[in-house]
Amino acid sequence: MSKSRLDSIAELPNLSIDIASLEYDFRKTLKELGVRPNNRIVIGVSGGTDSMALAALCANWSDDAKKNCIAVIIDHDLRAESGTQANISQIELEKLNLKSKTVKIDKTKPTGNVQNWARNQRYQILLSEARSLDGILMIAHHQDDQLETLYMRLEHDSGLVGLSGMKMKRDYQAVSIIRPLLHRKKAELRAYCQNKNIYIVEDPTNTDLKYDRVKARNLLNADNILSSQLLQASIYFDKILRVFKGHCDAWCRENVKIDLPIYASFAMAEFICLPELMRTYLLQQLLWQIGAGNYPASANSMNIGLEKIAARK
Repeated sequence: MSKSRLDSIAELPNLSIDIASLEYDFRKTLKELGVRPNNRIVIGVSGGTDSMALAALCANWSDDAKKNCIAVIIDHDLRAESGTQANISQIELEKLNLKSKTVKIDKTKPTGNVQNWARNQRYQILLSEARSLDGILMIAHHQDDQLETLYMRLEHDSGLVGLSGMKMKRDYQAVSIIRPLLHRKKAELRAYCQNKNIYIVEDPTNTDLKYDRVKARNLLNADNILSSQLLQASIYFDKILRVFKGHCDAWCRENVKIDLPIYASFAMAEFICLPELMRTYLLQQLLWQIGAGNYPASANSMNIGLEKIAARK
C-alpha cells in the first residue's frame, strides 16, 4: 500500500473552510429534506474524502450517532489492498463514534465495464442494509460529481430527465436516498477532513484516464466556464422537468391502469396523440417501474420501442 495514497491528506495544502458554517448548512439541508437527527441512517462509505466527510458530518449531526447511524463499506475485491483499506476506514469511523461494517463482494467479476458492475453491486447492498434497518441511505455525491454526471449525460443524449441532474432526495426500492452534499464542492469536503484530522484512503482508479468519468473530471477542472454553465443549465432543466412531470402524472392518473405486480395498460389511441417527449418519458418510466431495473432504458431503446408501436397503428 503506497504512502502517497494513504497519507495524501497530510500532503494537501492548508485549505481554509468555515467548519461551523458547513456543519450548520448540513443540518439545515437535512431539515429541509425532512430528515431528523433521530432517524436511522445508513452511510455509504468508500474511505475516500467525500464519504468520510459525510460520515463525520453525520456523526456531528445525529442525536446518537453510535445508536442511529451505521457506515457500510463495500469491498469490491478489485484490488489486493482493498481489504486493508477497508480496515483502516473502520478505525477512522470508530474515532468518529460511528458503527461500521464491511461487506465483501465475492461474486465473479465481469470482463467489461467493471465500474458499472461495481456501482450496481454497491447500491444493491446499501439499499438492502437500509431496508433491513428501516433507515435512510446517505450518499456522498457532491457538486463536482454532479457536474461530471451532467457532462457525461450530455454526451450520451440523456434528454430532459438526465440533464436535470442527480436529486438530493429520491425514493427507490422502498428506500429514501439522500445526497445532502450535492451543493458542496469537493475542495470543501477535503478541507473538512483535513481540519478534523481524518485519515483517508483513495481509489487509484479515480485518476485513471481509461475511465470516461476521469476524463470528464479533468476537462471540467480545466474549464470553469463550462462547469458554471452546466450547473446553471441543470437548474433550468429541473424547473422545466417539474412542470413536465406534472403533466405526465395527470395523464397517467387519467389513462393508465395498473394491475399489480407487473402489469400496466393504457389506450393506444390516447397515447399516440401525445407529444413525442411525453411518449418517450411515459414508456420509459412505466417499463422501468414494472421491470424494477437499476436504471431506465436508454433514449435509443425508447425510440426503437416507439417506432414499433407506431408501426402497429
